[in-house]
Amino acid sequence: MSTQLAYLARQVNAGNDYAGKHVTLTRNLNLDNREWTAIGTDHTYPFKGVFDGNNHVIYNLTINKPGNPYQGLFGYLDGAVIQKLGLENVNVRGQSNTGGVAGRLDGGGSIENCYSTGTVSGTFFCTGGVVGSVDGGSIADSYSTGNVSGVSIVGGIAGEVDDNSSVSGSYSTGNVSGTSNVVGGVAGHVSNTSSIENCYSTGNVSGTDGVGGVAGWVYSSSIADSYSTGNVSGTSYSVGGVVGSVDGGSIADSYSTGNVSGTGSDVGGVAGQVSDYLGGSSIEYCAALNPSVSAAGNAGRVVGSITGTGHIFTGNVAWDDMTVTGSTVTDNSQKDGAGRANTAFHSAAGFPFTVNAAPSPWVYTPGTLPILIGIAGQNSALPAHLQ
Repeated sequence: MSTQLAYLARQVNAGNDYAGKHVTLTRNLNLDNREWTAIGTDHTYPFKGVFDGNNHVIYNLTINKPGNPYQGLFGYLDGAVIQKLGLENVNVRGQSNTGGVAGRLDGGGSIENCYSTGTVSGTFFCTGGVVGSVDGGSIADSYSTGNVSGVSIVGGIAGEVDDNSSVSGSYSTGNVSGTSNVVGGVAGHVSNTSSIENCYSTGNVSGTDGVGGVAGWVYSSSIADSYSTGNVSGTSYSVGGVVGSVDGGSIADSYSTGNVSGTGSDVGGVAGQVSDYLGGSSIEYCAALNPSVSAAGNAGRVVGSITGTGHIFTGNVAWDDMTVTGSTVTDNSQKDGAGRANTAFHSAAGFPFTVNAAPSPWVYTPGTLPILIGIAGQNSALPAHLQ
């Protein structure tokens, strides 16, 4: 069967795009850590068909092409559908547009019910645990449990989510790191009316600037009903527990619980920087549950810095014993939210968003953290500082 998969790669890379065709995996495959050639080389030779993993697993995918873009099991997808596929023990290293399942998803395609375990790394931009970049497509009900590393635009699920794309019902549990900017636990760059919803990240996230527990940059796009529990750190500015920088976008019904730190400025428990170059932004009904937020410059319990006008801040709360650059905060400003004692978060009333009531995706048990309905792998235990 692995020879048939290699045959598919040769066919697609020679110009047969499989548009309108359906390929089904009939059993598990072991690629034996042999160097893999991605299915679909670039926009000239993409895969356009449907690949149904049929709930099977491909083991030991190995790619070591640090000078080549579009790396993954699939290199370039154009309007394709990849579904019900597991990839275990991947070791993928590429240049730009590198992911476990695919390098790039384009043209209204989708990746659904897929996962990747192992490590994914890129030597340039757009690196993700599932897909390097998605443009005009969707990722749903998928996850990555391995560490993801790159230079710029790095995400636990997707590096870039652009042009009316979406990521939903998905999660990342590995550490996500970038040697430069735009790094997020779920997605690095979310832009142009794209969305992240019902997602979570539990690993540590690090980079220079534009670093967030869920997303690094959110431009004219939205984050909703999502959370981060890992530590988030940056060596420059715009570092946030949920989002590093938001401009003309929205964050709603989300929370973070890890430490957030930056050696520069603009660091916050929910968002590092809120600006208006692309229009007013909104942060509504979010919870900053972090033990600490620290920065050399501007910092706040909820938002590190606010630039411009036309923004909306509604119903945001924060743990009142959180330290902000070493000190607790007593005011209830837009930057710091309404302070609440740790005991407030032992009941549903302490959280600013609706739980245990449709159409809210949140389910809550007293004395725990809210978690998302129907998504695996979640730990609802309260962190020690909130007990």
